[in-house]
Amino acid sequence: MRQNYLYSRLVLVALIFASAVIGLLRFDSFQVGAFSDDAHYIVLAESLASGKGYRLINYPNAPREWAFPPGWPILLSPLVALFPGNYETLKFLSFVLWLASIPLLYRLFANRIETPYLEILIALIAFNPGILGISGMVMSEAAYLFFSVLTLYLFEEWDRHRAKAKSWLFLVAFAAAALYSQLIRTVGLSILLALVVYLLYSRRFCQAGIVTVIFVLGMLPQFWLNSQSGGSLISSGYQSQVFNDSVSTKLQQIWTNVQAYFNEMIANSLIPIFGPNISSALDRLGIEIVSSLTNAFILLLIAIGLVLSSKRLQISELYLFFYFLGVLAFWNPAVGSAQGRFLIPIIPLLYLYFSRVFYGRCGPFSRTISVLSW
Repeated sequence: MRQNYLYSRLVLVALIFASAVIGLLRFDSFQVGAFSDDAHYIVLAESLASGKGYRLINYPNAPREWAFPPGWPILLSPLVALFPGNYETLKFLSFVLWLASIPLLYRLFANRIETPYLEILIALIAFNPGILGISGMVMSEAAYLFFSVLTLYLFEEWDRHRAKAKSWLFLVAFAAAALYSQLIRTVGLSILLALVVYLLYSRRFCQAGIVTVIFVLGMLPQFWLNSQSGGSLISSGYQSQVFNDSVSTKLQQIWTNVQAYFNEMIANSLIPIFGPNISSALDRLGIEIVSSLTNAFILLLIAIGLVLSSKRLQISELYLFFYFLGVLAFWNPAVGSAQGRFLIPIIPLLYLYFSRVFYGRCGPFSRTISVLSW
């Protein structure tokens, strides 16, 4: 048993090291401003570091920020103050947070998956091209991934040890981590909602009340900040894009995004085989149906994995549901706005359910994998 434990930890260290090497080799693949959001974050961090408030100081009148929550610029601001104009240092913070997410994911999944499937799953996540690419940018995805995974891990630790004297520390810790996840990306409201709904579902009403109070008190400064820029509970930028359209237009936008995500985008985020070169080659050969069948097969495996994991509702399934609903319906509403990078925070969970059919007694392909391994 101890030998397996040592083997597993050595593999984890090797995976973190290999992911770091590959990530550093790709560190300069994207320049600052490639998505424009990273430049936006830097300007806000510079404004905070210079004591000018949460403003867009690159504009003449330095207007108040009206869309992005302040969590990521707050993390960047000390580095901006210490290393002015050094964007490599800012990218390095994002990269470190990504690498720190790997052992957290290992601990989160270790109670669900046994060796060697756990190590295979972590390897798939650690070498995912989409995550590695965005981790070398001054974008908020890596930071949000870290804090959301930290929230799930702390919650499950609290759930297992809630009878112990120090369980209240875990409760406050996962509530604080969830709150900061929302401060980094507005769609982090999905993890706040998932926690409260799960606690109510499991009849832990007292804990649900405590967590709700922490969330409300923690978000009061953000509510004030939003009100200063013309918003209310959420920023005026998100508020306008969420509520300004009619119901029929909103439903049309949701359906358009559903088609975009399920037509190869989700599958490609896990197994990047649907690039333009491959698609064009298949089209020329007249066998474009191969891409469609492969996409359908990957989505089917994820669906089966979710069904196999749904015998006992866990917080991760609830969070996945609310996150994806939020991305489709609220925080990604414009037609044609579906982007693969919005899937990055949930790629580890998608891998988890995708691989569920290959391990465990109920996995349809687990017997085959066991025979091949033997």
